[in-house]
Amino acid sequence: MVTYNDDEPIKVINENIITGQGVVVDKFKVGVIEVKIERKRDVTNEETKFPVLVEVTGAANGKERMGVDIVAVLDISGSMSQQNKLEKMKRAMIFLIQKLSQNDRLSVVTFASQADRVCKLYQMTADAKVTVGALVQDLRTTTNTNTAEGLKMALKVLNDRTLKEGRAMAIMLMSDGVQNEGPKAESIPLADIPVHTFGFGSGKDYNPAALEAIAKNSISGTFSYAEVNDSETSNLSTVFSQCLAGLLSIVVQELTVTIQPENDTVLGVLTKSVIQKIFAGDYKKTTNADGSVTITFGDLYQQEVRKIVVEFLLPAVVVKTTADTKIIGVKRSFKVGGLLKNPRPTVGTVTRTKTPSSEESDKLKAEILRIETLETIESAIEKAEKRDFVNATRLLTDAQGNLDDAEFEEPNPSIEALKQEVDLMLEYMQDGDIYDKKGRPFAMCSRTSHGRQRFAGRGDDVKNVRSFATPRMDTFLEQAEAFENNPDPSSVKSVEEDEKVEASADPLGNVAPSLIQYLEDAIEALNNIRLLITQSRG
Repeated sequence: MVTYNDDEPIKVINENIITGQGVVVDKFKVGVIEVKIERKRDVTNEETKFPVLVEVTGAANGKERMGVDIVAVLDISGSMSQQNKLEKMKRAMIFLIQKLSQNDRLSVVTFASQADRVCKLYQMTADAKVTVGALVQDLRTTTNTNTAEGLKMALKVLNDRTLKEGRAMAIMLMSDGVQNEGPKAESIPLADIPVHTFGFGSGKDYNPAALEAIAKNSISGTFSYAEVNDSETSNLSTVFSQCLAGLLSIVVQELTVTIQPENDTVLGVLTKSVIQKIFAGDYKKTTNADGSVTITFGDLYQQEVRKIVVEFLLPAVVVKTTADTKIIGVKRSFKVGGLLKNPRPTVGTVTRTKTPSSEESDKLKAEILRIETLETIESAIEKAEKRDFVNATRLLTDAQGNLDDAEFEEPNPSIEALKQEVDLMLEYMQDGDIYDKKGRPFAMCSRTSHGRQRFAGRGDDVKNVRSFATPRMDTFLEQAEAFENNPDPSSVKSVEEDEKVEASADPLGNVAPSLIQYLEDAIEALNNIRLLITQSRG
C-alpha cells in the first residue's frame, strides 16, 4: 500500500514561522475563547424552568491563526466538460491557491473512475503556487464518478503526514455528478477530519443529500453549492472563498464545551440546578456522570460564534428577601499549536427572589426562535422530499409569520437574515421542478449551516444569505467576485495582506483576547466575594 508521508516541512520564511512546526507564534497569548452567559437577572424562588444562553466566540486576532493542511478533491468525470464546469473549477482553484500563505499546505486529488493524487502536500511558497497552479490547469475530464475513492485518498494524504502537530486540516470535496461507481462515499468513516463538500450545477445534476451526508459525517464540516450553469451568475470562486476564509482563520482545534450544573447554599441548604435540555445544533453531546454535558465542536474560526441554549430546572429555595446563587459553570478545552488549554471555568449566577422583575434577553429569545424555525425547516424538507409541496410551503409560511411577529428592543441581525432565508426557501418549494433545481440544495445547505452554526454558500444567493458569516468571509467574498470578473492570479491579495489590513483596523486585536481572559477571571472573583457576603448576611 502506498504511504503518503512525503508532505513538505514548513521551512523558515519569516520571524513568525518556526521550522518544522505548524503554528504561527508571537509574543501574545493565542487562541483565547471568549464565553458569555445570557440569562434573566432574577427569577422566582419557587421551582422553575430557567433557560440560559451560552455564547462561545473565537476571539483571537487573525495573525495568530494556525497553519492549515488542505486536500482539494476535484471531480473530473465526463459531465465536468459540460457548461465549461471544469474550467470554472480550475479558476476557483487558482483563487484558492493564491490566497494560501507560506504557513499553509495544499494537496490536490482528482477522481473519476479512480482517484489520483495530483500533488503531495506542498508548502505554499511562491514557487509552489506556480507548480500546483500549472498542475490544476492541466486537468482533463474522463469517465464515471467514484467519489468514495477520491475521499479515501484525501483521508490517507492527511493521515499519513509526517508533520501533524499544531496544524489544522480539512478536505474540500467538489462534485457535479451522482456517484455511479464504488461504495457510497457517505458511508466512509471520517474520524476527526473536517470535510467541506461542494455541489455545482443544477440540483438535478448531482446528489445534494449525499454531499450533505458526507459533510455531516465529519466534525464541523459544511455542504455548500455553487451556480455554474449560467455564465452570468457562475460563482464557484465566491462559494469556495467563504469556506477558505474560515479555514484561514482557525484559532483553536478540538474545542469542547462542558455545561456544569452548579451547587450552592442558600440559608444553609444545599441547592443544585439540573440540566433538562441542551440545544447546540447537531454537534456531539455527551452526558457525564455528574450531570454535566460536554459538546464537541472541533475547530473554531476567528470571530465565529457557537450558541448553546440550556434549559435548567431550578429547585425551590427559601429566601428572606433575595439570594444570589450559582447555577451554571462553563468549562472549555481546546488545543492551540498542539498544546491543550483548559482556561478557568466561567460561572453564572442568578438572584432568587419572591418578586422577580427581569425579562428574557433579546439574544436568548432570538436563539430559541432560530431553533424553532430550524425544526420547522426540517419538517418542510421532509414534506418536500415526499412531493407534498402544499404542506411544505404551509409550514414555511407559518415560520414566516412567527419570525415577523417576534418582538425585540432593536432589530436582530440573525433573525433578519433568517427571515430572508425562509422567504427564499418558500420560493424554491413552490413545485417539484424548482425544488429539484434549487430548492433541495438550498434547503439542505441551510439545514447543515444552521446545524453547524457555520456559514455555507447557497448558490447565487451567497451574497444575500449571510447567516453565520464572519468578517473575514465578507472580505473574501468581495475579492472572489472581483476575481470572477478578472481572473488574474496576480490580482489576488494574499491572506497575509488581509491580516495586515485587519490589524490596522483593530490595533488591540492581538492583546484583546488576553485582556478578556483576565477580566473574566477578575469578574468571577468579585462575584464569588459578593456571593459570600450575601450568603453570610442571610
